Amino acid sequence: MFLDRGHVGQAITALAELTDEELTVLLPTHGFSLNSIDLIRNNDRAGLIEGRQRSLIEGEREFMKTRDIAPPTRQMAVSIADSDGSDDDYAE
Repeated sequence: MFLDRGHVGQAITALAELTDEELTVLLPTHGFSLNSIDLIRNNDRAGLIEGRQRSLIEGEREFMKTRDIAPPTRQMAVSIADSDGSDDDYAE
């Protein structure tokens, strides 16, 4: 997420300054679900990141279904994609 030039600090601070109506429009365009508004209001940074991760994974799985691609049986890899781990290193 990019902020205006000259903005110093965390993006969550800038998000917290927006109205719920503004967040309702903005959040889905950046991979956040609408329940992220409560997380922003409660300054739950970890929850916000975890929620976005879940939202992106769900979106990717839905996209895979539209392409008749079988999604992985596990939710996500234990290691990052470009690490030395194998495809067997998935968390449930």
